[in-house]
Amino acid sequence: MFLIGFQAGYGEPDRGFYLFNHLIEKDKCNTTIAVDVETFISLYNGPIYEDVHAGSETCSGHGAKVDDLTRCSIPCRNVIAREVMLKVFNLKT
Repeated sequence: MFLIGFQAGYGEPDRGFYLFNHLIEKDKCNTTIAVDVETFISLYNGPIYEDVHAGSETCSGHGAKVDDLTRCSIPCRNVIAREVMLKVFNLKT
C-alpha cells in the first residue's frame, strides 16, 4: 500500500479521503482505495479549525500535492489530514 494523495472535502469540511494504491505485482491489482480521514483522527493532536481554505485564494496548495510535505500556515480544517500525513511519513523514515 502506498499513499498517493489526499482528496479534500471541498464544501464538506468533515469529509476527506486519503488515497492509497494497492500494488501486487503478480496479481496486477493496482486498486486505489479511499480511506476516510476520520479513521486516522487519533494521530492528530492539534487545533481543529472550522474553515476550509482548500481551493481558495488563501490556499498555498501544499495539501494537493502528496510529495509536498511542507507544513501549511493557513488555519484550515484540512490541516488535520496534512499533519497526519507528516506524522506517518516521519514514522516510516
